[in-house]
Amino acid sequence: MIYGYARVSTKEQNLDLQLDELNANGCERIFEEKISGVAKERPELEKLIEQLRDNDTVVVYQLSRLGRSAKDLVNIVERIKRKGAFFKSIKDAINTDSATGKFIFNVFTALAQLERDMLIERTKAGLKAANDRGRFGGRPRDLSPEKLEIASHALSLFESGSQPSKIAKSLKVGIATVYRYINLAKEQREISDFELLSRLTSVPGMMGGVMTIRGNRFPAQDIIEMLQSGMSYEQILEEHPILEMDDIKASVLYYKKESQ
Repeated sequence: MIYGYARVSTKEQNLDLQLDELNANGCERIFEEKISGVAKERPELEKLIEQLRDNDTVVVYQLSRLGRSAKDLVNIVERIKRKGAFFKSIKDAINTDSATGKFIFNVFTALAQLERDMLIERTKAGLKAANDRGRFGGRPRDLSPEKLEIASHALSLFESGSQPSKIAKSLKVGIATVYRYINLAKEQREISDFELLSRLTSVPGMMGGVMTIRGNRFPAQDIIEMLQSGMSYEQILEEHPILEMDDIKASVLYYKKESQ
């Protein structure tokens, strides 16, 4: 089965050019969408991917109609490949059913992998910075659990737009203490993020280089798709005993950082 996917960003735009090209390339069913590429949910695209079977092909007029960035594009095409289907972009002359098309797409995959590696390196750098200041993982040594909770609350207020002076008044502490709480809470978050992200690995040559859980052949993207389908954390753990709660949290954190 050859599926087409056509998308424009606003309802005022029309799909005629894309539809003509998709029909000319043998598409038997076309999914149409008028929605921004930065939208987190694209219902028609999700319906298309859900219906894919072995040896199906997904055709788009050009790459920008499918993904909003290199990493987004790679993630979507990896989902298509995991269904046993192929991908074709008419204008960009990419077809993952051909040697040349596979090579070109591998370049995109390499760029997305570079972005992933840079994300991990930035997190590691944050941990090292905390270590250099005398914090070595876990709770900052000079904060009790109660004070750490206050520090996290101070950071939450600060990031939501509250002024330090108002936070100080609310917590009944000095402004200098507020800034200290904010910095310590940020360090703690960096440490916690690193500890979670370290559960994810990407091995060249395995699963197309996608992020997997602790080196197992379980893509982190699959966890995100299960959550998007409405499954709870508990349901995912019950259905997949190989997973742990922190594996789910790590996957959510990773894709949240990727989308920023």
